[in-house]
Amino acid sequence: MQAKDIVPLNPTHHPAPGTGRVTLARVLQAQAGEALWVDCDGTTLPPMGHAQSTPALRPGDRVLVLLQPATGPVILDRLRRHGEAPPSQAVTERDGHVHLRAERGLYLRCGESSMTLEPEGRMEMRGRELHGIMARLMHFLAARIHFN
Repeated sequence: MQAKDIVPLNPTHHPAPGTGRVTLARVLQAQAGEALWVDCDGTTLPPMGHAQSTPALRPGDRVLVLLQPATGPVILDRLRRHGEAPPSQAVTERDGHVHLRAERGLYLRCGESSMTLEPEGRMEMRGRELHGIMARLMHFLAARIHFN
């Protein structure tokens, strides 16, 4: 290889019109978790859309965008804030079932009803009423069962 064969990388290279390029931008204004305006290299632009997996955005967030000259930038993802933990992998789906996993406990709440699961094996359900409607059989298995 000779020196004439070496082509330096040029970070300011702009692709041909219509091909787009990926760059960083900053969210200037957001509403309901979506960016309304972003600053791309000193230019204020309205995004034409957000990728499905983009988390909720707020002003000041740094985002990865695909610049589309004809339509405006597409927001691909958000960079984590300083000190922010990576997203949880606690929710998965397998064979049509949603699996939730929590190391230190799980708390579900809807209005006056709640359910708590603790890692030691304790489960608690709270609410005004508990209905168990079974077509055939309901099993309760424990060393002792207390009703009132």
